[in-house]
Amino acid sequence: MFYINCAKSFEAPTPEYDVKKKKILVVPDPATYLFYLSQWTPSEKFPIFIGKSKYVEKFASVYNNGENEVLYLENRSVGIPTEKMIYQTIIAAQCEHDLSREYRKGLQGELRTFYNDNNISPKGLVVTNLQSPEWPAAVALAAHHHQILDFYQPPSRPFLGYSQKTMEQVRDDVISILDKWGFPYMGIGEGIDAITIALDMPYSYGGGFALDDAINREELNSSQCFAYTGRLMDMGLGLAVYQAMCSIFLSTSRALFFDKWPRQWGRSLAVGCWLLRPYIPCVIFYDDLKKWRAATGNLNPYDLIFVNASGNPDGWSGGKVEDIPESVPAVVFFAHSSSAAKPFDENTIAGRFLRNGAFIYYGAISEPYAASFNRAEHVVQKWVNGAFFAHAAQQKETLQMQYNRPWKLMYIGDPLYYARFQVHDSDQAFYQTMKDAQTAFSGLEFNNAKNILREYLSAVKQVNDNLFYFEISQRLLRKIYDFVFLENILGIQMYKNNMQELIFAWVSDYPNALKIKADLYKNEEALSYYYEKEFENIGHLLQKNTYYYSFWMSVMSEIRQRKCFPPVWKVAGPFKDAKKTSEKDVVDAIIQSTEKDLVSYNNSSFQWKILEKDSLSNQLELNINSDSDDDIWGAYFAVDSEEDQTINIRYVSQSFAKIYCDKKEIAVHSDTGNILNHTLYLTKGVHYFLVVFYPSYKKPVKMSLRLMDERFLPLQKINYIK
Repeated sequence: MFYINCAKSFEAPTPEYDVKKKKILVVPDPATYLFYLSQWTPSEKFPIFIGKSKYVEKFASVYNNGENEVLYLENRSVGIPTEKMIYQTIIAAQCEHDLSREYRKGLQGELRTFYNDNNISPKGLVVTNLQSPEWPAAVALAAHHHQILDFYQPPSRPFLGYSQKTMEQVRDDVISILDKWGFPYMGIGEGIDAITIALDMPYSYGGGFALDDAINREELNSSQCFAYTGRLMDMGLGLAVYQAMCSIFLSTSRALFFDKWPRQWGRSLAVGCWLLRPYIPCVIFYDDLKKWRAATGNLNPYDLIFVNASGNPDGWSGGKVEDIPESVPAVVFFAHSSSAAKPFDENTIAGRFLRNGAFIYYGAISEPYAASFNRAEHVVQKWVNGAFFAHAAQQKETLQMQYNRPWKLMYIGDPLYYARFQVHDSDQAFYQTMKDAQTAFSGLEFNNAKNILREYLSAVKQVNDNLFYFEISQRLLRKIYDFVFLENILGIQMYKNNMQELIFAWVSDYPNALKIKADLYKNEEALSYYYEKEFENIGHLLQKNTYYYSFWMSVMSEIRQRKCFPPVWKVAGPFKDAKKTSEKDVVDAIIQSTEKDLVSYNNSSFQWKILEKDSLSNQLELNINSDSDDDIWGAYFAVDSEEDQTINIRYVSQSFAKIYCDKKEIAVHSDTGNILNHTLYLTKGVHYFLVVFYPSYKKPVKMSLRLMDERFLPLQKINYIK
């Protein structure tokens, strides 16, 4: 170990032991904390805490998988911490060896010169002061992330938060600080992109807006941010240093998504869960607090939590503050009304999460509305692709216009928390099963899909050490192999043509996927073939009462409709008052005209008009309302049977009707709305089916007729003649 200018200026002796990686230092006071912090190097850093607390124990339980040594160190007589001492520490903590030149004054100019001499572009600005308990954490974050640090005395603290005018003053002060340092900062990706507030300052202004979401704007009330803001909160508990050390040293290992928002809002957490699964094990629960309580238990094991809920600062969709247990160090994204209204109060949602182990918390300080939160998929995608978490959570380009202006959401913790993933040994089986499943979309051979589906059933049985993991893996793998099945057994190119949209809809749980169902029928010939040839065999492989089974049956029902319903009819009418004057003559005229272009009746001719069935309901719909109960209409279609066969006829209508085949009456349908089923032996050749119906007074004319085989499935060897 080496002790450079910083340690020398403290006039402290070199300790007699080696401070090595995977050791956690607990020191008695801030001055000793600075002394050991000065011994960080770019290649070797170690966690440092001030004083014993449960947060040291939480950190130690997960740091290096719990395999570490906690060293409780004695006081070092290094004097009272000063601004000079802090700048010396930041510089020293970023050096591998003695400084290349002497930085003796230890002020802002020396830190700026150090960064310039070493070609370091600062990533952020940390503002603090020595009167705030957050300052030790600020020093660690400045040193670790190569940030500039400035001492700032904010305007006096009012009881109810700042006014609009004071917010503007704070914003001007922050911009003046950045201008003074001289490093680029305007525009994300152009230099300084993060602001960390590490001092006692109100977090609201204007009666419910977040101060932190306003002072980082390029222009007042602009949607453009020059940086994303986070703040440290100590509350006299040692939380700020805990927040800093967790952000610097801990990885993310498992995630919990808990969604209590209605599906019709279209903001499901499932897509975010899907996108994160290749990196760590993830579980998701919907609207079931019993599962939340069982999953989190007395000590929540999930270190990344996304929640969609509704309520107030101390209640969430039936949940209570007491439903937030002690936790491993965790990052919490809580989409909810006013959950962070009083983060200093342990009887509120944010306050309880922070005290129980969250080192990052993102939530609302007042009613923000659901659309003001970024969707989980946007947050996850941005974060795993290299953005820091405050940017991923708060990105404005994905929000609606009314919510990308300064708004009501606040980020607590280090904004520069980057994605680092490490899967626990105990989670490897579940993680590997999920990862394999998600890669199963590509590279599958057509004739292999059935075997893959069977293998899936045995694969999930191996994940039996955790009931929640088992349940989630079973459900997700079911969906994944559903896709494989549709792709490979049905021969439709879902993966290639609709992958992103369909997968996102599917993992969000089925209802949204129906919007894409129409795309399936682009390859109707393949669908029909597999339905006709493989339906019974495939049916044995399906689990009843699953999303896939329902989806498969809806597809099959659509095929039956397309194959069973005559697509084109010829319609003639109305024959006015025929029922009470000359019904038999009219019916005879209609029957005799089914092979002609016109219906000849009483020295008049009625044109047969072509009418297609409705594509959604498969009904024949006539856009007329009869003004008499005595009118008669005729509608017919023609088929060509390729062989002699027995068929079933099913007819539905609200009108009285008579059905004919080849000019012979075969059935009568009452006007009660009942379904008429009739069996008919059909010989090989062309046949004409005619319906003579009597519309009800002032009611729309709707009817449907389908031809099916003896199993009530589509006829295989019949063609409809257009």
